Amino acid sequence: MTNEEIYEKYNAFVTKQMEDGVYDTIPHCDSRILHRGDECQYCQRPGWQGMRWYLGIANTGHTPGRGEIPCEADATRPPGGESDHRRWGGNKPTSATGDEWPEETFASKVMYGRMEDVEDV
Repeated sequence: MTNEEIYEKYNAFVTKQMEDGVYDTIPHCDSRILHRGDECQYCQRPGWQGMRWYLGIANTGHTPGRGEIPCEADATRPPGGESDHRRWGGNKPTSATGDEWPEETFASKVMYGRMEDVEDV
C-alpha cells in the first residue's frame, strides 16, 4: 500500500467516526494532525491513536519509527518549510510552551493571539 492509500484509509476512518458522532470536532485546525495523547489533551482519542498505530503512521512531530510512515501533516506541510503547519497556533499540542516554535503566521496571531505559552487550554 502506498503512503497516500494509507493516509486515505486513516482519513476515511476519522470521517466515519465524525459522522457516527464518536467525536464532534477535529483536534486541530489541520485535520491531518494527531499528536501523541500524552502531549496534547485534544489528541486523546483512543480510536484515532489506535488506527494510526495499526496503519503505521507516526504521530505529528515525531520521526517515523521502523515500519512507520510520516504523519501526513509533517509530510505535506513539513517543519521548516514555507507552509510549516506549526506556524498556526491552532495546530500546536497543548503541551507546547516557550519560544521553541517557529514564528506564527499573521493570520494565526490575529485569530489566536501569540501562542508561545499555551496554558489551561
